[in-house]
Amino acid sequence: LMCGIAGFWGAFPRPLLDAMSASIAHRGPDGAGSFFDAEAKVGLAHRRLAIIELGDAGAQPMTETSRGVTLIYNGELYNFRDLRHELEQRGCVGATSCGPAHPNPTTTPIRPAPTVPVKSDHGPAHDLLCAG
Repeated sequence: LMCGIAGFWGAFPRPLLDAMSASIAHRGPDGAGSFFDAEAKVGLAHRRLAIIELGDAGAQPMTETSRGVTLIYNGELYNFRDLRHELEQRGCVGATSCGPAHPNPTTTPIRPAPTVPVKSDHGPAHDLLCAG
């Protein structure tokens, strides 16, 4: 088993996103979450198989509210501890045991995504920094 993700970009009714999520329920027995924005025409659904972060802090979608970034991903960052250490050296603060850090220590983080601060700090090269 592995987590499952589903999503769309474009005009799409919310019940269809819910149906997409239900169709992959077998992929993630430990949780489910979704993000739907009709105005932006985007929907994301996630089914969770909890392995490292067993609590709710690892639930997805992950949202970093100060920049309005929401994402889901399927897989594992094997070097998340190294990424977390690097970002903490830059003054970021962590919110989960599975994500590296939050880019803005003056706000209360809401399950920040491990790839969000890495991408914003390193641009397109972030894929080279994330092993997983």
